[in-house]
Amino acid sequence: MLSLFLKSLFAIIIIELTIIHALPTYTVHWKCSIQQANTSSASSNQTVQPRQHAAPSSDRIKSLPEFKGSLPELYSGYLEANSDKSLFYTYAPAVVDSETFIVWLQGGPGCAGTLGFFSENGPIEISQSSPSPSLNPESWTNFANMLWLDQPFGTGYSQGQAAYTTTIEEASSDFVNALKSFYQKFPHLMKKKLYLVGESYGSIWSANFAEALLSEPSLNINFMGVGIVSGLTADYETQEQITASIWVEHISKLGYYFNNTSSTISEEFKKRNKECQYDSVLNRLTFPTEQYPIWRPEYNFSTSTSLRKREALDGEDIGNVFNSISGCDLYSLSNFLLYLENSCVITYDVSLDCSFNEYNDPLITYLNREDVRSSLHATKASTALTSGEGVFADGCNFDLYKKIVSNNVESVLVEIIPRLTEKYKVSFLAGALDLQILWTGTLLALQNTTWNGWQGFTQSPGSLETTNGFTLDERNLAFTLSNSVGHMAPSKDPQMVREWLENTLLY
Repeated sequence: MLSLFLKSLFAIIIIELTIIHALPTYTVHWKCSIQQANTSSASSNQTVQPRQHAAPSSDRIKSLPEFKGSLPELYSGYLEANSDKSLFYTYAPAVVDSETFIVWLQGGPGCAGTLGFFSENGPIEISQSSPSPSLNPESWTNFANMLWLDQPFGTGYSQGQAAYTTTIEEASSDFVNALKSFYQKFPHLMKKKLYLVGESYGSIWSANFAEALLSEPSLNINFMGVGIVSGLTADYETQEQITASIWVEHISKLGYYFNNTSSTISEEFKKRNKECQYDSVLNRLTFPTEQYPIWRPEYNFSTSTSLRKREALDGEDIGNVFNSISGCDLYSLSNFLLYLENSCVITYDVSLDCSFNEYNDPLITYLNREDVRSSLHATKASTALTSGEGVFADGCNFDLYKKIVSNNVESVLVEIIPRLTEKYKVSFLAGALDLQILWTGTLLALQNTTWNGWQGFTQSPGSLETTNGFTLDERNLAFTLSNSVGHMAPSKDPQMVREWLENTLLY
């Protein structure tokens, strides 16, 4: 059932967490860009004067340790979610006159928006190549007013004596109340066009929070739509298993893997798809598709991933991989095939190799510093209240993660997204280099979804595809595939992500 998709999906993902870094790896920066020039003294730590709008001076960030130059206008502190819980926020106004207000929702679940602020789309960045905070020339504040939240409660700097927030219902209520608190601090933003943009598990937050906001009569806001980056959309079979062969074929076409063995792999996948009845599902992946639900087979997949990897790699032979994984777990099979060519394969971006050190994490070290917490007004954060070492542990709160994913959550495509598209825009962005959330599975799930009177997209991706990918945009719902990014698109190709936002969501 779709309502069980998270439980089965994350049972597999949690295995990957013993091999790769926190979910997601926020400190990764792959972009190479020229930093904006600092005109002030290299030793200064000045702030840009705020503009004419009213804002709480106590929340103004006046300095950041190790930052050199003029600090952009920034605010941070706490927003009341209920009587015993507050959520940590960071707000950065647009550097231009903008009617757009975006709330960024991090994934995990249990990973903080503060991580996204510093590593994906905020005006200040910290990365492996730049471990001290510096200006980010690709910040989303170049075109939008931006809010980042450490949510749900128990995430990042949002700590306290109250119990963790672990359900969608409670998280939605906390978000609505926190946004009310935010608008009290920044009332001029209520007239702005509001968009919720979520990454990975943040797709579930963004869709559910949007519905909660629209159900709140006391909020007179200008809500416009939802953006979903590398989002979870379906049950495990649909998202990861059934279309794995198509994903592998596409990554091979892009020239990353299997240049000399693609035909052999294609034949092996063809046999396995038939054995597992995946071929009957793939035959429905047409544009337009027939107007009735797409049936799919169900299997119990083994979780002995490490053992099967050792067996599959014995002899380092493609045929041995297919022989060792004899069932219908084509997702693990795809993972192991990539491992044969790249022993350091990272499922968040399969283009990375052993030259990338995913464990060199200057951002987490920085955020755990007492002087940084003081500058950010993170007064309620305490190392004693988190699992792991430090406020941010290794990037996310995995105690909270396990509690959240133990709850069954219905796919947002079942009811919420179709309802939203009746009045508002919903736009998906997927990365071809992402092996955590297969774009092919997302597209299959969308072809099995009815919105605004029709099931799936009618126009074929093949008729629109370029070297960069393609975009389908019909009846208030868009899907974009980018061939240049993996799971964390904003940090890999910020210009493409901005174009995606401006062309398919912001209006």
